[in-house]
Formats: sequence, C-alpha cells, structure tokens
Amino acid sequence: MLLANFRQRRLFLQFADALLACLAFISAFALRNLLYHNFNIQLLEPNIGSFLDYLPFLFPLALFTPFVLSYYNFYALGLSQSRAQILNLCFQCAIVLFLIQVLLMFFFKESLSRATFILFIPLCALFFFTRQFALRLLRSRISRSHRHLRNLLLVTDLNEPTTWAEDIRQHPELGFQLSKQLNPSQIDLSTFVETLHSEAIQLVIFDIRKSSLEKVAEELQACEEEGIEVWLSTGLFQTRIAQAKVDYFADRPILIFRSTPTPPSNSSEKPHRPPRGPSP
Repeated sequence: MLLANFRQRRLFLQFADALLACLAFISAFALRNLLYHNFNIQLLEPNIGSFLDYLPFLFPLALFTPFVLSYYNFYALGLSQSRAQILNLCFQCAIVLFLIQVLLMFFFKESLSRATFILFIPLCALFFFTRQFALRLLRSRISRSHRHLRNLLLVTDLNEPTTWAEDIRQHPELGFQLSKQLNPSQIDLSTFVETLHSEAIQLVIFDIRKSSLEKVAEELQACEEEGIEVWLSTGLFQTRIAQAKVDYFADRPILIFRSTPTPPSNSSEKPHRPPRGPSP
C-alpha cells in the first residue's frame, strides 16, 4: 500500500539527506585543498591536518541533519513553493548545521580549517536543493500522469475550508487523486454507492464532526461491503471502534479501518475485518 510506505519513503529521504550533508562536508574539505594548492589563495590556512581529523564531525552531522530538516518542515514541501523559497530554506538548514559543527569544534577545542566549514554552507545547500528539485520533478511527472493514481473520495461536513485537495495535489507521490468531495448531509446511501461505482473509488476519507459519525454508519458499511478502504480523521479519535490503526498522510494523522487483508508490506500484522458500524 502506498500510504503504508509513506514513512519508509520519509526515512529513506532522511537517510539520503544525512549522506548528502556528509558528502557536502567531504566536498568542502576537498574544495578547500583544491583552492589552496591550485590557486594559491593566501587567505586560506596552510596547515589544516589530514581528513582523519575531520571524520569525527561526520557522525553528528549525519545525526542532526534529519532533525534540522524536519524542524524547518523540509519534508513537507510540495509543488507550490518557488525555487527561491526552496533555496532559501536549504541555506537556512545548511547554516544551522554549520553552527552545530562550529560549536562542536570549539567544544572539543579542535584547530581545524574554518574555510572547510564555511565552504560547507553553499555546498550543503546546493546538495539539498538538487535533491529537493529532483523530487519535485518526480512529483510533477506523477501529477501529470494520472495512470497510476488511485481515486479518492472525500466526505466532509466541516464548515471551515479544508486543505485536503491541496495536500493531495501537492503530494502525488502518495499515489492518490481527489476524484470527488461529498457532504454527508446532502447525500443518501444510494447516491453514495453510485459515486463509488461511477468514480471507481478505491479509498474513502471521512473528515467529519463527531456528531455526524452516526449519519455515515451506512456509508461506512457500504465501503466494507464494496471492499473499499476507509480512513477516518483523528478528530473522531474518541469514538470506540475496535482495531483502528493510526497512520499518516502528508503529516496528517489518520485512523485506518481495513475490510481487506493487510497488504504484503505489513504482512506481519493479522488481517482483520472492521465492525459493521460505529459502537454506541
């Protein structure tokens, strides 16, 4: 299931970013040597030691990189941000990582090349920007090709504007496209089932108020009978429905109820069937 792999993809990106930060640091060291020996820039320190003296800085750099990028919401970026905004964010993250390295250098009283640490900033920002831009191109291709996207039906009665449509559009790599949006107070069961068939719905998200849960009991049961997966927003977490599973969709917490066996990616879990309707 695509959503089940969302966390795995995010962990992969975090691991890749940690490697990119380390690669930027190694490249900064190599670039500093290149500038000093080939261009004879006198402002650079003549003796900076061997690369072995810099190796202890790679581990904390790799460790802090995912936390810094997460703090700046780097993994929540979609398709709407401009290149300038992304590049600015990359520089902010690189500067924070630079400051962490400098603090470590002073803490351990190491006398290392300041030029290496300074060169790390633009190189790290460039590597992060390149990675994000490549991911953005991939998302754009997916959004332009709807052949592999699953149809999603959103059922919501919230009065305030919802960002579901924008979140789904911003993250096509999650594998969904918003096919239709319905208000539970304005439809009946027959219309709902007809929509499931006509739109070839493969997933239904209920983002409703607690008071509306009883109204959609028949729709929930219809999804079960049709073998369609149902997600409930955690705004309903106080409802006592057995065997609910919490997962995340573009950083949104979601309660998942499955009427089909657990996908292979979660084969360690026992398949189960949800209850026929909400508990009283």
